[in-house]
Amino acid sequence: VKAMRATNAEVMVINGTINKDWIRQYGEDIHNVRELYISKDVRKIEPDMLAVLDNLTTIVVDEDNPYYDSRDNCNAVIDSQTNELIIGCQRTVIPAGIMGIGVYAFYGRSGLKSITIPYSISYISECAFEDCYNLVDVKMTSGIRHIGARAFAGCVSLMDVWVPEEITEVQEGAFESVNHITYDGTLEYDEWGAWIVG
Repeated sequence: VKAMRATNAEVMVINGTINKDWIRQYGEDIHNVRELYISKDVRKIEPDMLAVLDNLTTIVVDEDNPYYDSRDNCNAVIDSQTNELIIGCQRTVIPAGIMGIGVYAFYGRSGLKSITIPYSISYISECAFEDCYNLVDVKMTSGIRHIGARAFAGCVSLMDVWVPEEITEVQEGAFESVNHITYDGTLEYDEWGAWIVG
């Protein structure tokens, strides 16, 4: 793993496989990283390894990378084969055509305040937005069918979320600590974790 860093540790350029080894070389400076650049040589990304990058504002993937992309200058890492958004940041705009949001994709992104989830998204994986404590607005569409466990847990600033009635599964604790959910569907919602559902 090669991760080059600027002297102020705000820029990270990754060449090779992303895993636990590169976290060690950054130490506490890992929380200062604002910009992430994925080279054309990166072949495997373990998204949970990037959950520690809680202050990310910019994400760019080399356009010659055959495995990942950041199409339409979306400020995210997209798995090119599955069309899953696997890493996002506070300035991410989810492009149309993305199929789902991966595990830990936005985990702990304290600067994320609002996100629009396009119709093409059919699932939001577990812990995808967990601990985005400044997230105040999520715009979902009726295309979503699955929301994973703890997907929005810890989003304490999220006051009201509309959940489409077409949804087929919401896993336990998906909305733990969310104040209010608007939902008119037929699923049982006792285990969702929100304070008020109705």
